[in-house]
Amino acid sequence: MTLRRSDFIVSSPAIARALELALKAAPGQEPVLIYGETGTGKGMLAEWIHQRSQRRGAFVSVNCSTFNPNLFESHLFGYVKGAFTGADKDTSGLFEAAEGGTLFLDEIADTPLEVQPRLLRAIEEKLVRRVGSSREIAIDVRLVCATNKDLKAEIAKGKFREDLFYRINAFIVQLPPLRERVEDVEELANHFLAAIAEEHQQAAKPLEPEALSAIRSYAWPGNIRELRSAMAYAVASAGSRPSIARRDLPPPLDGGSAVTPPPPTRTEPEHVRLFRRIYTQSPTDRHAWAQFLVNWQEVLGNVRFSRRDMVDVMRAVRGPDPTDNALANEWQRRIKPLAVELGLITEDAKKLIIELERCRAVLQSGPMAEVAEPDEARPTVRVMPAAKRSSSNRLKRTNLPPPRTSFVGRTREVADLTAQLGAGPGITTLLGPGGTGKTRLAQEVGWQLLDRLHGGVWFADLTEARNVEGVAYAVAQALRVPLTTSEPPESAMASILESRGDALLILDNFEQVVEAAKATVATWAQRAPRTRLLVTSRALLGVGGERVMELKPLTFPARKASASLTRAQLEAYDAVQLFVDRARLANLSFTLDDRNAAAVGEICSMLEGLPLAIELAAARVSIMKPEQMLPRLDQKFDFLRTTRRDLSERQRSLMATIDWSYHLLTPVEQQAFAQTSLFRDGFFLEAAERILHLPAGKEAPPVIDLIQSLRDKSLLRSWDTSSETRFGSYDTMAEYARVKLADWAGSEDMHKLALRHAEYYLAYCEHWDKRIFSRSALEALDRLELERENLLTAQGALIAALTRSQADERRRLEGLLCRVAFVLAHLLRIRGPSHLRQPILARALEAMGRDDSEDRARMLALESIVTGETGDSTRAMQLAMEALELAQRLGAARVRVQAKNQMAWLTFAAGDHQKALPLYEEVLAGFREIGDVHNEARVLGRLGQIHSRLGDQDKGMDLLAQSAALLEELGDRIGQAFQFVTRANILHRAGRYREGLEASERAEKLFREFGDKRSTSHALGNRALMLKLMRDYDGALRVSDECRALAREVGDFNTYATDLANRGHLLVDLDRHDEALAAFEESERFHSRLNNPMLVSVCREMRAWILWQRGRVAEAEKLFAEAEQALAQRDAAAITSIKVSRGECLVNSGRAAEALASLRDALTVLRAKGLTGDRDYFKALVTLARCESATGQADEAAALAREGLELAQKLGYTASDPALRVRRNLSDLERLQRPGSSG
Repeated sequence: MTLRRSDFIVSSPAIARALELALKAAPGQEPVLIYGETGTGKGMLAEWIHQRSQRRGAFVSVNCSTFNPNLFESHLFGYVKGAFTGADKDTSGLFEAAEGGTLFLDEIADTPLEVQPRLLRAIEEKLVRRVGSSREIAIDVRLVCATNKDLKAEIAKGKFREDLFYRINAFIVQLPPLRERVEDVEELANHFLAAIAEEHQQAAKPLEPEALSAIRSYAWPGNIRELRSAMAYAVASAGSRPSIARRDLPPPLDGGSAVTPPPPTRTEPEHVRLFRRIYTQSPTDRHAWAQFLVNWQEVLGNVRFSRRDMVDVMRAVRGPDPTDNALANEWQRRIKPLAVELGLITEDAKKLIIELERCRAVLQSGPMAEVAEPDEARPTVRVMPAAKRSSSNRLKRTNLPPPRTSFVGRTREVADLTAQLGAGPGITTLLGPGGTGKTRLAQEVGWQLLDRLHGGVWFADLTEARNVEGVAYAVAQALRVPLTTSEPPESAMASILESRGDALLILDNFEQVVEAAKATVATWAQRAPRTRLLVTSRALLGVGGERVMELKPLTFPARKASASLTRAQLEAYDAVQLFVDRARLANLSFTLDDRNAAAVGEICSMLEGLPLAIELAAARVSIMKPEQMLPRLDQKFDFLRTTRRDLSERQRSLMATIDWSYHLLTPVEQQAFAQTSLFRDGFFLEAAERILHLPAGKEAPPVIDLIQSLRDKSLLRSWDTSSETRFGSYDTMAEYARVKLADWAGSEDMHKLALRHAEYYLAYCEHWDKRIFSRSALEALDRLELERENLLTAQGALIAALTRSQADERRRLEGLLCRVAFVLAHLLRIRGPSHLRQPILARALEAMGRDDSEDRARMLALESIVTGETGDSTRAMQLAMEALELAQRLGAARVRVQAKNQMAWLTFAAGDHQKALPLYEEVLAGFREIGDVHNEARVLGRLGQIHSRLGDQDKGMDLLAQSAALLEELGDRIGQAFQFVTRANILHRAGRYREGLEASERAEKLFREFGDKRSTSHALGNRALMLKLMRDYDGALRVSDECRALAREVGDFNTYATDLANRGHLLVDLDRHDEALAAFEESERFHSRLNNPMLVSVCREMRAWILWQRGRVAEAEKLFAEAEQALAQRDAAAITSIKVSRGECLVNSGRAAEALASLRDALTVLRAKGLTGDRDYFKALVTLARCESATGQADEAAALAREGLELAQKLGYTASDPALRVRRNLSDLERLQRPGSSG
């Protein structure tokens, strides 16, 4: 029973792609090579190709693995009488039998090595010679071959000739296994059921839903052959029932037995272990079967075995559940056919015979490459509907070469180009650098349009053309017409094109003959107005009416992003799809999995989606894994090359394809292109005009013209930014340009160019750095971010210059280096990545040496800021003091104030507000003295925050208002964003949470607008805190998660740890004590490293409170004491909070008398400081009220309870509050406000 030969069942893209390629191959005469696992239908596809060819001879099929090696040659080529014993008559071979038709060599990999040269000769010379004869016989045979082995691996092992491989793989088709055709399983099953019913003259039995689900989810290791057998089994099992239930399916599909075998035991026999591997991993692996059968034969002591013998082995693998009959049926219908198909066992009545010699031969040849089973289908590749390519006479209207490989991606480009060409005649130039896939795209679109154009689609390769005549003759050859008239060839070709009518002419590789465009392309478009002209070129033609479609690389993941993407996400990129598709041609066992997906994505990123580079990299899969390729891509020009003889010289390496473009440039263009390698991540036109150093004179074109020319010739690309057009190269082109620059310029010229680059970008970036604190802040930051890599390059150039400078030049270079470091640090602080600041400053300081100078003092102050923000406050303070000492010694007033400002900030961040206050007042005076209004405004805001923390809310808000007024006057929007953060903190302390939330949201909005992730995370932390205080716990948790994720991304561990502590408080309110304890422990670890005693104390206080609730009183008491010690009496309000928490624990433990005095003291302190409007005061009121009640002071308790209820109303606490702790406290206060109630 076989499938209909007229068509395939096609729903999945995987099989559709294979049939598309097969249909392209069918009309040709070149050999076809089909790859596919056992049972996928390779033989059927071979016959399908034959039926759609123009060949009228027979289709002859032979399995190369079934022949006796000694007789293979005589079967293939025939023999004459007397050639060997038993040759009693002249006998023709398979080649002669297939005369005028197709010879299908299945399992071509098993062809004996000594026969392969004669097979190669038969293919190349179309001649065979029978064994024992000297007469040559001419043959007309089309060869189709198939294999389930990796032929390149066989070549490496010396089992298959490389020249034969390249001769038979003129066209490759890969048949997918059934597990990659999930969409087709149901339709195939129904087809088999219908065929079985027709054979038995009965109605077809449908599959019930459970049975359908079972066959869809099964991996089908035996592919279509196994599915066909399973359906036959199911029909027989169903008997007279009208439908097929799951129980009718063979094991393990029937649901009665576990599909997953039990794990092996330690004492498992070797033959059972080997069979387990076949059963669970590699049912079609010939080498695995050979190992098992040789070992089992030794156990049996015989090469013959029965089904009963096999049941015992399967029982050891499957476990006790399946019945003997179920195991026997599974062996008979699902497993045995695989071994028989592999040729390693044969049937003899009821016995099976192990082909021992064949098994040993397989083991001697080494394991074949196993095809891993992917968890998901391969990436979908767009295919053209087969119906469009089924016409037999359509190929008379084209010379398009059949593609050797599948066409991957470019869905939008194909649609756009097809629409453009289909809309009407004209000139379309497909423009792009070498290696972007212009030729393949043009050919694919040609196939798409073939049936719509009566004049056909014609492809002319202009690689060898050098002038007008060369172009005309190349087109004549493509059209299969002679140019014999006396008129000029380009004119004659115009007449020929006019006679063709609505045709498409593809002119490939036009870049080296663009001067001929006017005489050829433009003339033909005018004289043959119905002809569509599609030109692929690396340079614009520059003729009237030219429509340009610029071809960009394939889509690829962002650099360094692949590790964070799932395999499914990576498969969505065209570049990854192309790599996987081409890698499978190099290594049949390759599949994209969770282990290699990130490496493949990163390879595609490093190669910027350039198809040629990706194909060259994918070819290396035959000898190394993707993970091994990554470090080698640092030398991509050496690594990305191939030895394939079927490719042109410039397609065999990445270097060669760029060489082709480079040598088409004029000498001055070559110099300009080489010098563009000075730039990193692009440049603006002004930078090129200021930095490029080109020959002077009347003949030298302006830089703007050179940049335009390089852009038109695809050596540069351009893109729009928010400010102006930017130019640059793909990294591969830039790397090539650097090689050429090194060849062209001497060391002194390179040094001068590097300094020109550095000094230009320093001046440019300083100009925009000053505008960060103005209403142009967003444009300034955007421009500076575009030049980040150019600034880093400038720093490297200045450091290199310092190493070779003389004393008189050194001081100037140190000043330049210091200024570059400041601009970089400022940019990286806002836009990131902020972790680069420390190594940048360290490199600069090391290069500058230790001589005293104002520049060194500035650098020390800057390093203190960066070090403090990364968490090392002790080292930061040392650096600030060193900067201050040096500035005072040198009389550098500005640096002195900046260093003191940093010392004040470190003191404030450590929680010592009393000590920070006079420091900031001195800094304020200093900034006013030197006229630094921007920093004056910032210090006013900080002073407002300190006064608020110390209990003077009115003064705090007044200072904040002064700060806001100055910032508004200056137009300093970044300063305003920070002022909103300070305002939110003050409002929070004042219990004005709604206003505080609004201030946080305004700050966050501004920070996001400027791209300042670090400050955005800080604003998010404030917003989470405000939401919690406003009783929106779900919102607070959500925003807290976002805050910590962003803080961790930018390395802001202070914000990360602070938010953790706030989150801990929130979780305590929700009685989620385990999570809260973990949050406080982690927060404390960070704050200890950050030297932040205030928050270390808070974390210890809350850990102690949680442990006390759990009965771990001794540990809690120790932590309460450590919490107070951490503060060292620096913050009375914080110490009061600790006493209230401990008092609450004592009251809850029945020890209210011990807590009474300290709780009364705590309330007195809070009232004295005016801290009577927040949640800490509410907590103190509740705790003392309960304590007074427990010690018999009912009136005092009632008064405190009433005050607490009034405050609760202001804080928004209600009986339905989301915090269980709040609801309990309110209940206690309601009870205690009535005198006479007891605790």
